[in-house]
Amino acid sequence: MTDEKKCFECNRRMALKLGASVAVGLTTGAALPGCGDPELPEGAISVNLAENPTLMMDGGVVELASRDTGFRFSIFVFHDGEGEYRALSAECPHLSCSVWLEEGEFHCPCHDSRFDLQGTVLSGPSREDLLGLSTSVDGDLLIINPDM
Repeated sequence: MTDEKKCFECNRRMALKLGASVAVGLTTGAALPGCGDPELPEGAISVNLAENPTLMMDGGVVELASRDTGFRFSIFVFHDGEGEYRALSAECPHLSCSVWLEEGEFHCPCHDSRFDLQGTVLSGPSREDLLGLSTSVDGDLLIINPDM
């Protein structure tokens, strides 16, 4: 076998491997959630207010872990005062990273998007606000309803 033939086979083999890698990457990428497509929890989430005394105070905030809600991301719940509550998903709508609450803002560690306490984008790259979930109170239960 000549050196020229070996070089062709090597390049052909490398090209096939590269093509297979690209195909796998495209297939995997297609399964990722798209920008601005947050995953909604299934069914209502009930929070016992008596077991969450922070939510009984005006301005109180609680982070509900995904393991407790069945939602893929944490949910932040705020008591806005006079029985008014609001809930926000901790999923950054840019690339589905988890945001955290720090110094009165939500921060996304992946690409440094920032959101105010209402979930409104302060700086990108995210162009979408955090997902707000509707809330209602039924006795001692706060109901977070993902149906928008």
